[in-house]
Amino acid sequence: MGDNTITIALEGDVELKNFTTVMLRFQNLIDLLSREVAGDQAIVWTLDDLQYGSAIATIAGIADDEEPVLRVIDAYARVGQALERHAPIPYSPAVAAEASHITRVIGGNIIAIRFETAKNDYSIYSPSKTEPSSTPSKRIALGVVKGRVQSISNRHKLRFTLYDALFDKPVSCYLEPDQEDLMREIWGNMVLVSGRVTREPDQGRATAVRDITSIEPVRESEPGDYKRARGALSWSPGDEPAEAFIRRLRDG
Repeated sequence: MGDNTITIALEGDVELKNFTTVMLRFQNLIDLLSREVAGDQAIVWTLDDLQYGSAIATIAGIADDEEPVLRVIDAYARVGQALERHAPIPYSPAVAAEASHITRVIGGNIIAIRFETAKNDYSIYSPSKTEPSSTPSKRIALGVVKGRVQSISNRHKLRFTLYDALFDKPVSCYLEPDQEDLMREIWGNMVLVSGRVTREPDQGRATAVRDITSIEPVRESEPGDYKRARGALSWSPGDEPAEAFIRRLRDG
C-alpha cells in the first residue's frame, strides 16, 4: 500500500487556541474531502504522529480499499497547492471555506502553515489576499540533513521523524516500500539522511526529505574523546599556557 498519511504543520510560536482552531478546521476539511472524492468508502482517520513542540500533526487513513484513501490524500495536496499559489480551490465551496479558515491563523507568531503528504508539501505564508509575487517560495534540492531519529512508523508506510542537529526541529523523512532495511536500528540514533530536501525560504531549515538515497549513522562523541584529538599535547603543571605559546609564535 502507498503511504496513507496526511500532515499539517504550524510554523512559529503556536498558542493552544490557534492549534485547537486549526485542528478542528483540519478535521472538517478531511471529512469534506472524504465525502467528495472517496464516494461511499468508509475511511477511518487516526492520529499517527504528533510533534507537539512544533505543532505538527499526522493522520493516517484506514480503509478496506486503499484507492479512496489515496484520492483523499491527493485532494488534500491539491488544496494545499492552490492555497500556496493563491489559486481557486478545485473542490466545493465548503472545502474552500474550511481551507480558508485554516489559513486565517497566519500572522503574528504563526508565520506559515504547511500541507504535507508523502509526495509533496505546500506552505502558505500569508492570507490568500496577498499577491503571489510577495510570497516566499520553498527551496528543494538534493542534500543531506543531520539529526536524531525520534519516531518511526511502518504501518502502511515507511516514515520517520528526524530532529535536525542545527535547529532542533522535526523533519519528515519518507522512504519507498523497498527501502525498509534503511530503517533498521536507527531509532534514537544520530544519522545523516541524503535525498531530495525541502527547506523553508528564510532560514533554510529542512522540513522534509524524500527520494532518500542513504541513511548513514553518525558516531557520537564519548567522554574522553578530546584526549584523542589530533594535535593534542600532553600537559603538566608549570607548562607554558596555550595562549602564551600561541602569542609567542605569532610575535615571532
